[in-house]
Amino acid sequence: MTGMLLGQNLPRRLPSTSSSRLLVAIWLVFGIIFASAYRGNLTAALTLPTYPPRPETLPQLVESVKMITMQSYGKEFKEFFSKSDSPLFQKLATLITIVPTLMGGQQQAIENKQAHLDNRRYQSHNIAKRFTRADGRELLYIGRESIMPGQSAWPLPHDAPYTAVIDRHLMAVVEAGLYEQWAADLLFEVQQESRKRLQEQQRQQQLQAHADGKLASEGSRESTLSLSIRHTQGAFLLFLFGLVIAALAFGGEVISGKL
Repeated sequence: MTGMLLGQNLPRRLPSTSSSRLLVAIWLVFGIIFASAYRGNLTAALTLPTYPPRPETLPQLVESVKMITMQSYGKEFKEFFSKSDSPLFQKLATLITIVPTLMGGQQQAIENKQAHLDNRRYQSHNIAKRFTRADGRELLYIGRESIMPGQSAWPLPHDAPYTAVIDRHLMAVVEAGLYEQWAADLLFEVQQESRKRLQEQQRQQQLQAHADGKLASEGSRESTLSLSIRHTQGAFLLFLFGLVIAALAFGGEVISGKL
């Protein structure tokens, strides 16, 4: 191929024009680019984890789960949804089951094919605190669509003269995005504390297992497993074996040529 690109030692059956060499060069460049892109996409497809499609909206939720848990105040929501004219909300009401605590509902969502319905910020805070692994991955997620709009208010005396002042200041805080920023900062701090606590627990478990002469538990090993040269050792040895065979073949050709 190098001789063909340089215009030397071309076989008689092939044309020796520049257009043919240009065609071969273009084909080689295309082959290199195509092979590199294919190899990169294949590596990404084989290494990246594949997750099943997860429900993000209310129609997807009621079609994919077998039960939706709520805390004790969910009885009012269940009654409200059951009186709706929408078949979607009526089906949602039939799926709602009351559980005593938020922790219980979220734990059941992990173990079974079900979901837990509650305030978005409250759930995000509890997930970051209780259901986050040491590497930062969360065992639960919050859907994209909101079913229960969370609202809050300050009770003030009727016709109080300072109501307009408080409303103006509250609106300024909301419009400036301070409320969202404070919530994001609080969630980030909880995630960091939870990650440090889990990493410390893993470290203590590994030290205890090392002192007892045993390996750490399988769950803690899976949470911190990373790729190393040991995982690609087979392909690397096969590559070295091919290089050795190629070197021996080349040496044999040189020796036979001299003889």
